[in-house]
Amino acid sequence: MVWQQEPGNTKTWLLMSFYLLLEVVTVSYTSVTIRLRSLQVGKILGGSGAVLSVILAIAIFPISRLAAGLLLHQVVLQK
Repeated sequence: MVWQQEPGNTKTWLLMSFYLLLEVVTVSYTSVTIRLRSLQVGKILGGSGAVLSVILAIAIFPISRLAAGLLLHQVVLQK
């Protein structure tokens, strides 16, 4: 949705890069927690993922309220 508003724009690339960072944190959560056998690491990754989601939702809210709502919906479901 964000990409469709202003494709190729520097701001769009930054937002998509931030989303990629969020995706990497989210995907690595389970494997890193299990590999290190540390719930503390899991809490840190989960918390940072939640914080990144909120920051990204605030950044994209003016562009797409639906996209921001979907990100915040995921944060609520994580708890």
